[in-house]
Amino acid sequence: MSGFEFQVRTPLHSKQGLVVEKRPDGTHRDVNLSLVWPRLVITVGAKKIECGQEIIENAVVHAFPQLDGHVDGHLNGKKGYAFQCVHRRDSTTTTYFADSQEDRHEWCKLLRKHAVHHNIDNGFEVTKKVLGTGAYATVYLAKDRRSNEVVALKLITRERVVEEERKLLRQEVWVSQFLKTKYLVGTSEFIENRHSYVLVMEYVAGGELFERLIQRP
Repeated sequence: MSGFEFQVRTPLHSKQGLVVEKRPDGTHRDVNLSLVWPRLVITVGAKKIECGQEIIENAVVHAFPQLDGHVDGHLNGKKGYAFQCVHRRDSTTTTYFADSQEDRHEWCKLLRKHAVHHNIDNGFEVTKKVLGTGAYATVYLAKDRRSNEVVALKLITRERVVEEERKLLRQEVWVSQFLKTKYLVGTSEFIENRHSYVLVMEYVAGGELFERLIQRP
């Protein structure tokens, strides 16, 4: 899948670096990861490995500290910090080791960030339950695959939003992310993929506010 130009959000951060990959036969090898939107390029020496784009487009990324430990012959004898990419198509897993907890955290954060901008399913289990609808948006109940937190996803169709409305959307995202108050439903993340703008919002049970207002005597 080729990339696309972001219309609302700022560019995604890039990252490059050496990690250790655990191979299916249990052996390990040094690989270089180069994450620059919209691609993940994986190389061993001068040879490019073809699985990089499959990971970034169709995988769930998370830390896996249960596998932390020394990787013989790699990382200059230092402890390795594990993270995994679970392929959604067939549930196979690719395990990598970073040389520090900080580097693992950064890889997990950025790989996941890039992955959900390719496909929202890489970060969330989206249900069919509709929490609300509007002229351009539908809000669905979902669960964050990392934290298992229940969230509300507000999906706005990209092609129906004109430039003036995109400016308003930028303002909405900024206000909902940075203005913290119990009277405002918070937005934890803004995602822009090929077909939709997605606001990851705090889930508040009880139905739509408008319905409550018109039902009041």
